[in-house]
Amino acid sequence: MDDNSEVSVAPWKPSDSDCCGSGCNPCILDIYAQEVELSKKKQPCATSTLNQDYYTEFQLVQIVQHTENTNIYRFKLKDNERLGHKPGQHLIIRQMLPNGQNTSLYRQYSILSLPTETGSFQLLIKLYPDGLMSRVIRNWSVGEMVAMRGPFGNVHLNFENNQPEVQSMVFIAQGTGIVPFISIINDLLDDEDQNCYKNLHLIFCVKSCDQILVNDFLYEFCDFWNFRLTIYISIPVTSSFKLYGPNKSFINQKFNVKKHLEIVENRKYLLCGSKQFMSDIQNFLLDASIKS
Repeated sequence: MDDNSEVSVAPWKPSDSDCCGSGCNPCILDIYAQEVELSKKKQPCATSTLNQDYYTEFQLVQIVQHTENTNIYRFKLKDNERLGHKPGQHLIIRQMLPNGQNTSLYRQYSILSLPTETGSFQLLIKLYPDGLMSRVIRNWSVGEMVAMRGPFGNVHLNFENNQPEVQSMVFIAQGTGIVPFISIINDLLDDEDQNCYKNLHLIFCVKSCDQILVNDFLYEFCDFWNFRLTIYISIPVTSSFKLYGPNKSFINQKFNVKKHLEIVENRKYLLCGSKQFMSDIQNFLLDASIKS
């Protein structure tokens, strides 16, 4: 996409079933409505600060393969400039459909970088075999300009008010759902004023051991006395797979919320994963009168 290219393309329309029903802010259906209004305005893309109302183009400066089907993409900021997001927030990327039609695609991606990082920011993106946006992203190359807007999401508001009655917190992530938790957990561990969450437990659910994402962050968190990591791995692992050091363990089973999740009073739960994954856990917690 060229700098200052005029926005005059029709957005791709999602179906009602694309909504996960989890109260996302914004919902994919809301994003579509916003994209329709933006396409009517025919405003040029912004070239500086990330904002929710108009797209900003950021230069892709590095692509690092993280696992077989996930890459980390680094985008350039000005020296000493921050992206301006809060822990756990995400942004929207817009790209053109790869079929020659005058239609745009848009997808939400959680921001991997910590809010304090300067000079660049990173996104961890999973590429799906048949995904339309994945097909476009596979063709990205260093130097490309990518249109984004945001940041979105208000999960950080759950932690900005001191809640002394909450004694512990459980994060339950599936796959790339781990990404928004990285900045949230880092913020909680780094801020002594938020020590109302005395114990943090991260449950990370993956299919195989080679799909454990951002383990450098995860294992560093384990050095904190009040953090604990449990990884559930569905496929049998070899005897050579080990987790060394404190506060980390793995269970070679598929996570079963009824079997593996302990309900405790004054504990907060935060979920991120597929629609079905979150629905199953949320229904279990609601049956137990726990708010997630």
